[in-house]
Amino acid sequence: MDAFFETRQYDSGIKVWHKSYKDLHFIPHWHPEYEFIYVMKGQAKITVDEKTVFAEAGDLVLCSSGDIHYSDSDYMNNELAFLIFDPLIIHDSFNTYQLTSPHLSHKRLEQLGLAELTKNTFQMIGRELMEQRDYHEELIRSQLQKLCFSLIRQTNHLVLDEPSQNKHKDNLFKFQELLYYIEQHYNEDISLDDAAEMTNFSPSYFSTLFKQHTGYTFVKYVNAIRIERAISMLHKNYNMTDIAFECGFNNSRNFNRVFKEFTGVTPTAYLKTSTTNQITIKSNIRKSAIQAHTDDFVNKTLVSRN
Repeated sequence: MDAFFETRQYDSGIKVWHKSYKDLHFIPHWHPEYEFIYVMKGQAKITVDEKTVFAEAGDLVLCSSGDIHYSDSDYMNNELAFLIFDPLIIHDSFNTYQLTSPHLSHKRLEQLGLAELTKNTFQMIGRELMEQRDYHEELIRSQLQKLCFSLIRQTNHLVLDEPSQNKHKDNLFKFQELLYYIEQHYNEDISLDDAAEMTNFSPSYFSTLFKQHTGYTFVKYVNAIRIERAISMLHKNYNMTDIAFECGFNNSRNFNRVFKEFTGVTPTAYLKTSTTNQITIKSNIRKSAIQAHTDDFVNKTLVSRN
Protein backbone atom coordinates (compact mmCIF):
# COMPACT_ATOMS: atom_id res chain seq x y z
CA MET A 1 0.00 0.00 0.00
CA ASP A 2 1.46 3.36 -1.03
CA ALA A 3 1.19 6.19 1.46
CA PHE A 4 2.36 9.77 1.57
CA PHE A 5 4.36 11.20 4.42
CA GLU A 6 2.63 14.37 5.58
CA THR A 7 4.03 17.34 7.43
CA ARG A 8 1.74 20.00 8.80
CA GLN A 9 1.52 23.73 9.29
CA TYR A 10 -0.42 25.04 12.28
CA ASP A 11 -2.51 28.20 12.54
CA SER A 12 -1.71 28.63 16.23
CA GLY A 13 1.35 28.43 18.46
CA ILE A 14 0.22 25.07 19.82
CA LYS A 15 0.66 22.03 17.58
CA VAL A 16 -3.02 21.11 17.43
CA TRP A 17 -5.09 21.09 14.22
CA HIS A 18 -8.88 20.76 13.96
CA LYS A 19 -11.20 20.67 10.95
CA SER A 20 -14.55 19.17 9.94
CA TYR A 21 -15.53 17.88 6.49
CA LYS A 22 -18.64 16.48 4.82
CA ASP A 23 -18.65 13.51 2.45
CA LEU A 24 -14.93 13.06 2.63
CA HIS A 25 -12.41 10.47 1.62
CA PHE A 26 -8.65 10.74 1.98
CA ILE A 27 -5.80 8.84 0.40
CA PRO A 28 -3.24 6.74 2.37
CA HIS A 29 -0.89 8.94 4.37
CA TRP A 30 0.97 9.00 7.67
CA HIS A 31 2.55 11.53 9.97
CA PRO A 32 4.30 11.66 13.36
CA GLU A 33 1.31 13.41 14.96
CA TYR A 34 -1.51 11.56 16.70
CA GLU A 35 -4.93 11.80 15.05
CA PHE A 36 -8.47 11.45 16.35
CA ILE A 37 -11.31 11.11 13.83
CA TYR A 38 -14.78 11.68 15.28
CA VAL A 39 -17.85 10.75 13.24
CA MET A 40 -20.36 13.56 13.74
CA LYS A 41 -22.96 12.30 11.25
CA GLY A 42 -23.49 9.32 8.96
CA GLN A 43 -20.99 6.51 8.51
CA ALA A 44 -17.35 6.24 7.50
CA LYS A 45 -15.15 3.44 6.21
CA ILE A 46 -11.66 4.06 7.60
CA THR A 47 -8.55 1.90 7.38
CA VAL A 48 -5.71 2.25 9.92
CA ASP A 49 -2.62 0.10 9.36
CA GLU A 50 -4.64 -2.39 7.26
CA LYS A 51 -7.44 -2.63 9.87
CA THR A 52 -10.68 -1.47 8.24
CA VAL A 53 -13.52 -0.25 10.43
CA PHE A 54 -17.02 1.02 9.72
CA ALA A 55 -17.64 3.89 12.11
CA GLU A 56 -20.98 5.56 12.82
CA ALA A 57 -22.11 8.79 14.44
CA GLY A 58 -20.53 9.22 17.86
CA ASP A 59 -17.66 6.79 17.15
CA LEU A 60 -13.99 7.64 17.55
CA VAL A 61 -11.14 6.34 15.36
CA LEU A 62 -7.58 6.65 16.68
CA CYS A 63 -4.52 6.87 14.46
CA SER A 64 -1.25 6.52 16.36
CA SER A 65 1.99 8.20 15.34
CA GLY A 66 3.18 6.62 12.11
CA ASP A 67 -0.04 4.71 11.35
CA ILE A 68 -0.86 4.61 7.63
CA HIS A 69 -4.53 5.55 7.37
CA TYR A 70 -7.09 6.39 4.72
CA SER A 71 -10.83 6.54 4.16
CA ASP A 72 -13.01 5.32 1.33
CA SER A 73 -16.38 6.66 2.42
CA ASP A 74 -18.05 7.58 -0.85
CA TYR A 75 -21.69 8.59 -0.58
CA MET A 76 -22.04 7.73 3.11
CA ASN A 77 -23.40 11.22 3.83
CA ASN A 78 -20.98 11.68 6.69
CA GLU A 79 -19.47 14.56 8.57
CA LEU A 80 -16.08 13.88 10.10
CA ALA A 81 -14.16 15.98 12.61
CA PHE A 82 -10.35 15.70 12.71
CA LEU A 83 -8.14 16.46 15.68
CA ILE A 84 -4.42 16.14 14.95
CA PHE A 85 -1.76 16.98 17.49
CA ASP A 86 1.85 16.50 18.55
CA PRO A 87 1.77 13.65 21.11
CA LEU A 88 4.44 15.43 23.17
CA ILE A 89 1.69 17.86 24.21
CA ILE A 90 0.27 15.00 26.25
CA HIS A 91 3.34 13.16 27.50
CA ASP A 92 6.71 12.09 26.11
CA SER A 93 5.51 8.48 25.95
CA PHE A 94 2.08 9.09 24.42
CA ASN A 95 3.26 8.44 20.86
CA THR A 96 3.48 4.74 21.79
CA TYR A 97 -0.18 4.61 22.93
CA GLN A 98 -1.89 2.24 20.52
CA LEU A 99 -5.01 0.13 20.90
CA THR A 100 -5.47 -3.37 19.52
CA SER A 101 -8.33 -1.88 17.47
CA PRO A 102 -8.31 1.76 16.29
CA HIS A 103 -12.10 1.96 16.63
CA LEU A 104 -14.01 2.98 19.76
CA SER A 105 -17.76 2.88 19.10
CA HIS A 106 -20.15 5.32 20.70
CA LYS A 107 -21.49 2.46 22.82
CA ARG A 108 -17.98 1.58 24.00
CA LEU A 109 -17.20 5.22 24.74
CA GLU A 110 -20.35 5.40 26.85
CA GLN A 111 -19.36 2.25 28.71
CA LEU A 112 -15.97 3.81 29.43
CA GLY A 113 -17.55 7.08 30.50
CA LEU A 114 -15.84 8.95 27.66
CA ALA A 115 -18.63 9.71 25.16
CA GLU A 116 -19.51 13.19 26.44
CA LEU A 117 -15.88 14.11 27.09
CA THR A 118 -14.92 13.13 23.53
CA LYS A 119 -17.71 15.18 21.95
CA ASN A 120 -17.02 18.19 24.18
CA THR A 121 -13.27 18.06 23.46
CA PHE A 122 -13.79 18.32 19.70
CA GLN A 123 -16.26 21.17 20.10
CA MET A 124 -14.17 23.09 22.60
CA ILE A 125 -10.86 22.79 20.72
CA GLY A 126 -12.49 23.73 17.42
CA ARG A 127 -13.97 26.84 19.00
CA GLU A 128 -10.76 27.87 20.78
CA LEU A 129 -8.62 27.45 17.66
CA MET A 130 -11.06 29.55 15.64
CA GLU A 131 -11.41 32.37 18.17
CA GLN A 132 -7.82 32.30 19.55
CA ARG A 133 -8.70 34.29 22.63
CA ASP A 134 -6.34 34.83 25.56
CA TYR A 135 -4.94 31.57 27.01
CA HIS A 136 -6.52 29.46 24.27
CA GLU A 137 -3.35 27.37 23.96
CA GLU A 138 -3.35 26.56 27.67
CA LEU A 139 -7.04 25.65 27.62
CA ILE A 140 -6.61 23.47 24.51
CA ARG A 141 -3.65 21.63 26.04
CA SER A 142 -5.55 21.05 29.28
CA GLN A 143 -8.67 19.72 27.53
CA LEU A 144 -6.67 17.47 25.23
CA GLN A 145 -4.65 16.07 28.11
CA LYS A 146 -7.87 15.37 30.02
CA LEU A 147 -9.25 13.32 27.13
CA CYS A 148 -6.00 11.46 26.44
CA PHE A 149 -5.21 10.57 30.04
CA SER A 150 -8.82 9.44 30.49
CA LEU A 151 -8.43 7.23 27.43
CA ILE A 152 -5.22 5.74 28.82
CA ARG A 153 -6.84 5.04 32.18
CA GLN A 154 -10.03 3.53 30.78
CA THR A 155 -8.50 1.50 27.93
CA ASN A 156 -5.43 -0.02 29.59
CA HIS A 157 -6.94 -3.47 28.90
CA LEU A 158 -7.22 -2.66 25.17
CA VAL A 159 -3.70 -1.46 24.38
CA LEU A 160 -1.28 -3.19 22.03
CA ASP A 161 1.33 -5.39 23.71
CA GLU A 162 4.68 -3.81 24.49
CA PRO A 163 6.84 -5.72 21.92
CA SER A 164 4.52 -4.59 19.10
CA GLN A 165 4.55 -1.02 20.40
CA ASN A 166 8.34 -1.00 20.58
CA LYS A 167 8.76 -2.27 17.03
CA HIS A 168 6.26 0.30 15.77
CA LYS A 169 8.02 3.11 17.62
CA ASP A 170 11.48 2.01 16.47
CA ASN A 171 10.53 1.95 12.78
CA LEU A 172 8.77 5.30 13.09
CA PHE A 173 11.79 6.88 14.78
CA LYS A 174 14.15 5.63 12.06
CA PHE A 175 12.00 7.11 9.31
CA GLN A 176 11.44 10.36 11.17
CA GLU A 177 15.19 10.79 11.55
CA LEU A 178 15.84 9.93 7.90
CA LEU A 179 13.11 12.19 6.50
CA TYR A 180 14.31 15.07 8.65
CA TYR A 181 17.87 14.45 7.41
CA ILE A 182 16.70 14.51 3.79
CA GLU A 183 14.85 17.79 4.36
CA GLN A 184 18.08 19.34 5.66
CA HIS A 185 20.54 17.76 3.19
CA TYR A 186 18.50 17.52 -0.03
CA ASN A 187 21.20 19.45 -1.95
CA GLU A 188 23.84 16.83 -1.16
CA ASP A 189 24.51 13.52 -2.88
CA ILE A 190 22.41 11.08 -0.80
CA SER A 191 22.34 7.59 -2.25
CA LEU A 192 19.82 4.86 -1.50
CA ASP A 193 22.62 2.82 0.06
CA ASP A 194 23.48 5.72 2.37
CA ALA A 195 19.86 6.06 3.46
CA ALA A 196 19.49 2.31 4.02
CA GLU A 197 22.60 2.33 6.20
CA MET A 198 21.16 5.18 8.28
CA THR A 199 18.07 3.07 9.08
CA ASN A 200 19.99 -0.20 9.52
CA PHE A 201 17.99 -1.91 6.76
CA SER A 202 19.31 -3.73 3.72
CA PRO A 203 19.05 -1.62 0.54
CA SER A 204 16.39 -3.88 -0.99
CA TYR A 205 14.22 -3.97 2.15
CA PHE A 206 14.71 -0.25 2.70
CA SER A 207 13.64 0.48 -0.87
CA THR A 208 10.40 -1.49 -0.39
CA LEU A 209 9.71 0.05 3.01
CA PHE A 210 10.41 3.59 1.82
CA LYS A 211 7.98 3.23 -1.09
CA GLN A 212 5.35 1.83 1.27
CA HIS A 213 5.73 4.70 3.73
CA THR A 214 6.05 7.64 1.36
CA GLY A 215 4.43 6.57 -1.90
CA TYR A 216 7.64 7.38 -3.77
CA THR A 217 10.90 5.68 -4.63
CA PHE A 218 13.79 7.11 -2.63
CA VAL A 219 15.25 9.00 -5.60
CA LYS A 220 11.90 10.49 -6.58
CA TYR A 221 11.21 11.62 -3.02
CA VAL A 222 14.56 13.44 -2.79
CA ASN A 223 13.92 15.05 -6.17
CA ALA A 224 10.45 16.15 -5.04
CA ILE A 225 11.98 18.06 -2.15
CA ARG A 226 14.57 19.59 -4.48
CA ILE A 227 11.90 20.80 -6.89
CA GLU A 228 9.87 22.30 -4.04
CA ARG A 229 12.95 24.24 -2.95
CA ALA A 230 13.67 25.26 -6.54
CA ILE A 231 10.17 26.72 -6.87
CA SER A 232 10.66 28.84 -3.77
CA MET A 233 13.95 30.14 -5.23
CA LEU A 234 12.33 30.89 -8.59
CA HIS A 235 9.97 33.28 -6.83
CA LYS A 236 13.00 35.12 -5.43
CA ASN A 237 14.50 35.67 -8.91
CA TYR A 238 17.59 33.51 -8.43
CA ASN A 239 19.68 32.64 -11.47
CA MET A 240 18.58 29.30 -13.02
CA THR A 241 22.07 27.81 -12.89
CA ASP A 242 22.48 28.82 -9.26
CA ILE A 243 19.10 27.25 -8.43
CA ALA A 244 20.10 23.99 -10.12
CA PHE A 245 23.33 23.60 -8.14
CA GLU A 246 21.87 24.93 -4.89
CA CYS A 247 19.11 22.31 -5.07
CA GLY A 248 21.44 19.38 -5.67
CA PHE A 249 21.39 19.02 -9.46
CA ASN A 250 24.73 18.59 -11.20
CA ASN A 251 23.75 20.61 -14.28
CA SER A 252 20.97 22.80 -15.67
CA ARG A 253 19.82 20.19 -18.19
CA ASN A 254 19.18 17.63 -15.46
CA PHE A 255 17.41 20.28 -13.38
CA ASN A 256 15.10 21.23 -16.27
CA ARG A 257 14.30 17.58 -17.00
CA VAL A 258 13.39 16.71 -13.41
CA PHE A 259 11.48 19.97 -12.94
CA LYS A 260 9.30 19.17 -15.95
CA GLU A 261 8.74 15.58 -14.75
CA PHE A 262 7.17 16.91 -11.56
CA THR A 263 5.40 20.03 -12.82
CA GLY A 264 4.70 19.39 -16.50
CA VAL A 265 6.48 22.61 -17.48
CA THR A 266 10.01 23.99 -17.56
CA PRO A 267 11.17 26.42 -14.86
CA THR A 268 10.88 29.33 -17.29
CA ALA A 269 7.36 28.31 -18.34
CA TYR A 270 6.37 27.91 -14.70
CA LEU A 271 7.14 31.56 -13.99
CA LYS A 272 4.88 32.60 -16.86
CA THR A 273 1.84 30.70 -15.57
CA SER A 274 -0.84 32.32 -13.44
CA THR A 275 -0.59 32.38 -9.65
CA THR A 276 -3.47 29.90 -9.41
CA ASN A 277 -1.71 27.43 -11.71
CA GLN A 278 1.55 27.85 -9.79
CA ILE A 279 -0.19 26.94 -6.53
CA THR A 280 -1.79 23.89 -8.17
CA ILE A 281 1.54 22.77 -9.62
CA LYS A 282 3.36 23.12 -6.31
CA SER A 283 0.67 21.34 -4.29
CA ASN A 284 0.80 18.30 -6.58
CA ILE A 285 4.51 17.64 -6.06
CA ARG A 286 4.34 15.80 -2.74
CA LYS A 287 0.56 15.83 -2.39
CA SER A 288 -0.07 17.43 1.01
CA ALA A 289 3.51 17.13 2.20
CA ILE A 290 4.10 20.83 2.85
CA GLN A 291 0.61 22.30 2.58
CA ALA A 292 -1.87 23.23 5.29
CA HIS A 293 -5.28 21.64 4.80
CA THR A 294 -7.99 23.86 3.34
CA ASP A 295 -11.54 23.24 2.15
CA ASP A 296 -10.32 23.69 -1.43
CA PHE A 297 -8.00 20.67 -1.43
CA VAL A 298 -8.17 18.56 -4.57
CA ASN A 299 -5.95 15.52 -5.28
CA LYS A 300 -4.13 15.84 -1.99
CA THR A 301 -4.28 13.98 1.27
CA LEU A 302 -7.83 15.17 1.91
CA VAL A 303 -10.16 15.00 -1.04
CA SER A 304 -13.82 16.01 -0.99
CA ARG A 305 -16.17 14.27 -3.41
CA ASN A 306 -18.43 17.35 -3.58
